[in-house]
Amino acid sequence: MIISRTRSSPPSTFDDELRFNLCDVLKKKEGYDSLDQCPSGTLACFTELNKKPNDGAERVTAVVPLAVDNALDVQYKTIPPLKGLTVLLHGARWPDDSPTSPRQTFNITLLCDSSNEFEPKFLSYSKEEGSMFVEWTTLSACSNESEDQKEPNGTPPAEPGGSHASSSGGMRWFFILLILGIVAYFGLGAYSNYANYGSRGWDLIPHRDFWRDVPYLVKDLVTHIMGSIQGGGSRSGYVSV
Repeated sequence: MIISRTRSSPPSTFDDELRFNLCDVLKKKEGYDSLDQCPSGTLACFTELNKKPNDGAERVTAVVPLAVDNALDVQYKTIPPLKGLTVLLHGARWPDDSPTSPRQTFNITLLCDSSNEFEPKFLSYSKEEGSMFVEWTTLSACSNESEDQKEPNGTPPAEPGGSHASSSGGMRWFFILLILGIVAYFGLGAYSNYANYGSRGWDLIPHRDFWRDVPYLVKDLVTHIMGSIQGGGSRSGYVSV
């Protein structure tokens, strides 16, 4: 992506050019001296050209690598009200590597517009602070609905009710399967008794003797439990008669 602007500074003018690629390093410009270009590994390059109207000659007065791959330190944050994103990329110190030279930064604000696509535009650049600010309204900054529903760590948000809803669903399926199992047991058992033994009426019930004894077994179980509770303090374990 290339952004250009012209600034008047009589008796000359300045043509500013910003080239950037947020996904990859920039390619070298053909026909230009290497000293008039940013070094290899640059993702955002600012070039300043000066020309006078009487001679028309262009002079490169500044070449600033705003963001380089070996010092990117990418930082970003979302803009919920505007549905956008701000991205901060870092470069090397300029104009030299001395501690007094500011470390360059490339700040771009990506704003969402699902209906229109606009060209990026300069906001400001300060050589003293080494900060370039750009704004770009683009469809690419619009997140889809599934992304909007994710938490900051990228995981989907919890459903209303949380674990309670999950446990309720599990219990519901348990009882459904239990009922289906009971129906299948009695249905298949009755069919087996009818087909194999010609049973009728109560004789169709599978394992009839067992089910007939169930009330007595339950009664004995309850009696045993009650006796254990009432005689809990006894060491012998016998129940008084």
